[in-house]
Amino acid sequence: MKYVTEGRKVGGCFVQYGGRTAACRMYAKSTTVSSKGYNGWPRTPDGRGTGCISVGRFCYFRDPAYRLSSSLVESFCTNDATANAVAQVKHAIRSGACKLPFPPTRLTCARGQPGCICIDKCTRSSQCPTGIVCRGGKCSRERGLHQRCFDPWWVCKPGLYCGKGRCRQYLGPNRFCGYPWAKCSSGLTCSATTKRCVKVVKKYAKCNKAYEVCPGAQKCILWDWNWKNCMDIVGLGEGCYGPYKECAEGLRCHYEWKNYGKCRVKTA
Repeated sequence: MKYVTEGRKVGGCFVQYGGRTAACRMYAKSTTVSSKGYNGWPRTPDGRGTGCISVGRFCYFRDPAYRLSSSLVESFCTNDATANAVAQVKHAIRSGACKLPFPPTRLTCARGQPGCICIDKCTRSSQCPTGIVCRGGKCSRERGLHQRCFDPWWVCKPGLYCGKGRCRQYLGPNRFCGYPWAKCSSGLTCSATTKRCVKVVKKYAKCNKAYEVCPGAQKCILWDWNWKNCMDIVGLGEGCYGPYKECAEGLRCHYEWKNYGKCRVKTA
């Protein structure tokens, strides 16, 4: 963007000089022309706007007719004309007014901004502009690891997901997942207690690995010297005979007759 005030085109947009006697020394110009014949940027909803680059409290874009957000007005109306020129050209590019291959946002299309190309549906990437892929039934721009993805038209590359505005990798076993935007890899889930990515195994299955957890109320109990198993935890007076039953803490399995036992309070 450092060339916008040197007469060079940036994506089709440029800054035009008005001369010393002109009301505005510089104008931000877009590639598109409105139905009213204006090619300045930004423009009012009815297509009027010369793109005059002004400063401070006398800035034209404070006029409610432009219907700009307060943050945009402040970026266009600083006391630095060069900074305002950069902000206006950047906004024109983001709004699809500079002949970019693809509009960055769907919002500009929804507002009917001139020069915006909206492609809502697709079945294959060949239907999309060059460098754009068809994902989820719409033309989108792919983004790589750690790249920004907050725009509705941006999608992360396969194997990545968009979290807190950036493309991220899915988390592997035992990785911390306590952040709101964190996502575990396929087959894993974020434990509500440990905030780690864990694998929920089947009932009565082995659970030797640190990230393997038992389903429901079952607990991972050391079954033999070599492995652990998911077992049912039974309470006082309940039957405890069987390979996958364990008495609750403070109880022991008391065998009352052959092949049958109940959980009783431990005695010294």
